[in-house]
Amino acid sequence: MAMYLLTTDCKNHTQAITRDFRKKIIATAITLAIGAAAPIASAGLSSGDTLQFSLGTKQTIACSYGTTPPCEIPPFSVTDIVGSYFAFDTNANGIDPNEKTPVESFRGIVIGESQLASGSHVGPVDGSEDPDVDRPWVFFGGTGMHQTTAPVTVLSGSGNTQNLDLNGWGITWNGIDSVPMVQLGDAIVSCDASCNTGENYVLDAAFHTSGAGFTTVPYSLHLEGVVGGPTEPLPPTKGVSIQLTGGSTQECSATGGSSIEATANIRTADTNDIASINWSLDSNSAGSGTTADVFTPLGDHTISVFVDTLASGTFQSSEQVTVRDRTPPDLNVTFIDQQSGQEVTEVSGHGTQFVTVSYDVSDICDPEPTVSGVAIPVHAVDDGDTLKISKKKIETTLGTSAVNVSADAADASGNQMHRGATLLIVDN
Repeated sequence: MAMYLLTTDCKNHTQAITRDFRKKIIATAITLAIGAAAPIASAGLSSGDTLQFSLGTKQTIACSYGTTPPCEIPPFSVTDIVGSYFAFDTNANGIDPNEKTPVESFRGIVIGESQLASGSHVGPVDGSEDPDVDRPWVFFGGTGMHQTTAPVTVLSGSGNTQNLDLNGWGITWNGIDSVPMVQLGDAIVSCDASCNTGENYVLDAAFHTSGAGFTTVPYSLHLEGVVGGPTEPLPPTKGVSIQLTGGSTQECSATGGSSIEATANIRTADTNDIASINWSLDSNSAGSGTTADVFTPLGDHTISVFVDTLASGTFQSSEQVTVRDRTPPDLNVTFIDQQSGQEVTEVSGHGTQFVTVSYDVSDICDPEPTVSGVAIPVHAVDDGDTLKISKKKIETTLGTSAVNVSADAADASGNQMHRGATLLIVDN
């Protein structure tokens, strides 16, 4: 009896344990399924995030004699750029403090976006620049800006360190559209924790230049700032560009050249700020106003626009334009009966006829195209020459009753046109 009760209790206990174990397995499976389906929050830089950076400043970092900053004797102050800067190693001995140029973000570096700048020029910053990554700066007497010709992307990294591809990094400077860089290793971004929005970061990258007179010069980039969230692209800032109706290469459309419509696309916060708009062709005055019809001779030329404002500075832009002549002259060969003065295509075979050969030639671009021709079976014939037609003579020479004139016209650009005409001689 005791054994029976024990057996029964064991069975019930075993069933209870089995049911409990199954519940735990099911609960665990549900938990795992929910965990697998739940999204995992990702940290770090992503497309659209910005690396905004603060302006580097010149500060005293040490004293070369006697004290710590602030130095009691100013000549012994050791200074350096603290914050964001770029540097060219011009003497190949590493980056010296005097080789650093402070920079400050305009939009900052936008992850996943190409950011072009324009409007660099000789001289100081004057407001005509069109920046994107950073605000304009001056280097060796020329104004420049950084730009990215390819999107900046995140290559790898975790935690507080991210590796970036900055292969599109470069500058526009001193009127040079692009001074490209060759990246030496990844750009390293070090953040407070996970490189999320609002965290501080430091970026360091090394390059060497690959053009525009700076070939193989080492270049370093050091940025300090804050990670920002997604930002909208900014519209172009102050400046001017030229739109040429018909493009930069145009066909000659009048004697000696073509009238080209040029329009100034002016970017300024206040259109009432514009004082004057003047145009030039190869440094010679060519009109004024927002739109100008600039007569441009054959060949290569430069059309420029100059915009003066009351408070925003002076803007300037230039475009190269080519006017070419590839259109041959128009040519028409006719015969004029001397007796009637009318155009004819045939004459009577009885007796002798006198017919004038006429070459009607014209050219859009060349006011004086040349033309020459030959009459078979007679001789070379110029415009206005008179042919004496004798049926007997023609039949003896060619065995035919016709005069054929073949003519060629040419313009000053070398374009040619060939035309022919036939004068029949009939019996009637």
